[in-house]
Amino acid sequence: MLRFTVLLAVLLVLAGCGEMARRPQPATPTEKPAAPAALPFPEPKAKTAELSTDVLFSFMVAEIAVQRSDFRTAYTHYLEVARSAGIAYAAERATRIAVLLKDAGKTREAVALWIQLAPNDSEARRYAAMRYLADGQVGQAMDQLRAMIRIAAAKGEEGFLDAAELLGRESDKEKALGLMRTLVAQDKDDPDARYALVILALSAGHLDEAEANARTLLEQRPDWQHVRVLLSRILVQRGDKQGAATLLSAGVQRYPDDRLLRTAYAQLLVEIERLPEAYEQFLVLLQKQPDSEELHFAVGVLAVELDKPAEARKDLQWLYEHGKRESESALFLGRLEEKQGNAKAAMEWYRRVEGKQYRTEARVLLANLLAQGGKLGEAREVLRQLRVSAPEQAVAVYLEEADLLKKYGTSSQVWDLYSEALAENPGNADLLYSRALYAVGQNRLDILERDLKAIIAQDPKHADALNALGYTLADQTDRYAEALGYIQRALALKPDNPAVLDSMGWVLYRLGRMEEAIGYLKKALAAGFDGEIAAHLGEVLWAAGHKDQARKVWRDGLAQDPENKYIRSTMQRME
Repeated sequence: MLRFTVLLAVLLVLAGCGEMARRPQPATPTEKPAAPAALPFPEPKAKTAELSTDVLFSFMVAEIAVQRSDFRTAYTHYLEVARSAGIAYAAERATRIAVLLKDAGKTREAVALWIQLAPNDSEARRYAAMRYLADGQVGQAMDQLRAMIRIAAAKGEEGFLDAAELLGRESDKEKALGLMRTLVAQDKDDPDARYALVILALSAGHLDEAEANARTLLEQRPDWQHVRVLLSRILVQRGDKQGAATLLSAGVQRYPDDRLLRTAYAQLLVEIERLPEAYEQFLVLLQKQPDSEELHFAVGVLAVELDKPAEARKDLQWLYEHGKRESESALFLGRLEEKQGNAKAAMEWYRRVEGKQYRTEARVLLANLLAQGGKLGEAREVLRQLRVSAPEQAVAVYLEEADLLKKYGTSSQVWDLYSEALAENPGNADLLYSRALYAVGQNRLDILERDLKAIIAQDPKHADALNALGYTLADQTDRYAEALGYIQRALALKPDNPAVLDSMGWVLYRLGRMEEAIGYLKKALAAGFDGEIAAHLGEVLWAAGHKDQARKVWRDGLAQDPENKYIRSTMQRME
């Protein structure tokens, strides 16, 4: 779908304005950093400062080769400079080029020389560790990681976090976590070590381990807000979003001036759709950072959603007038005017949206307003031009135009559009599926069957096409055995999908297998209220002689959706 959601917009903003850096905060605001320790590895003796003409020539050749993208020549000459003159920079350049070339042998050769020339360079150790891990030489990789940690400790830096970042890139998360456990085994009381372990445990899905260590850290350092935020993400992964919100809320109350904490809390409130509270948190942040374009945008977008037109205009127009996020602010100013019933003003804002990321959304909204105002031809021209300017979005725009024609056009226009779209995009599954669903309401079972079978021929595991074909055959024909086959295939692919469970219940009902049908329909309804499923379950219960149960299902359904057409029509037909 092309519809731009408020939730997505705000979460994208938060990716920019949040401070979820991986670096932890110090233990206390008054704690003084320890004096740097002596570097752990002896440095080699420097070679003579005077460079030979051969060395200078090789260095010049290497630099020119890089400019010409002749990386193999550059590698050879950088390595020669490093060996002849003992210049660590040249070994570093050779290593990076070898990695770029994806040449494992050259990387091993260059990084070994780099470490020899600069044994206390953390980057050299990091490249060596990555190479050893790729080679499966775990022992050597661990030696380099330990060296990284020792070097970082001597420099007053955070070596365990550097190690965690490197190990976090491993595709085998269990292996990465195991290595980190080994690294921190002798430093369990080091907060940085435990923090790094939390990160790897969370990445590997070991939520109990991650939570236990995070809670221990938070007990030791209640003002370490990175840990509090990290613990909140662990709780979110556990499905306890309310618990995460409670944790962050308590933190905000205790540390009201901590921007990271309040930003994370605001983000989570958006995520769990507690938008009024999120809005208030963003207002506090904006008061402290009045020139933040990200915060003006977040406040403005939430104000649109919360029907606060004056507040929304203030923040979104501030952005537009300052030349910041112009396309995004114009899009949401258009949405605001549309919600206020000001179609003309909304269309003007939509026309101002030019950024490629939001232009498609704005033009679709513009087309819908034009069609609502009786200007269907103009609306279609907007969408036609959009397909020309954004060909990668052509199929999505065709689908939007089809929806528009279903509302404001004629059936012949809809059919013609689908034909045009499929001529331009032969065999496109999204277009075929959309046309098939339209065919149901037009009593064109032949088209539905042809299109869905075409999709299934391309993709035998297209569960939605299998389900739609099976359900339609069960509902509108007597080809029940064939319908059952399609639905069984869909159910194997999506065993917990409510729509597929409903289809299975419906075809079993058609086959006279009442109790089995009831079981599937109850499971489908338990997965989440849906009026059509409730109507089906009630009908099957009624047909099976459980009329009181059927009435209760319908009553409960109408309590949630009083005007549901499926339930009401089924009740009228059955009673």
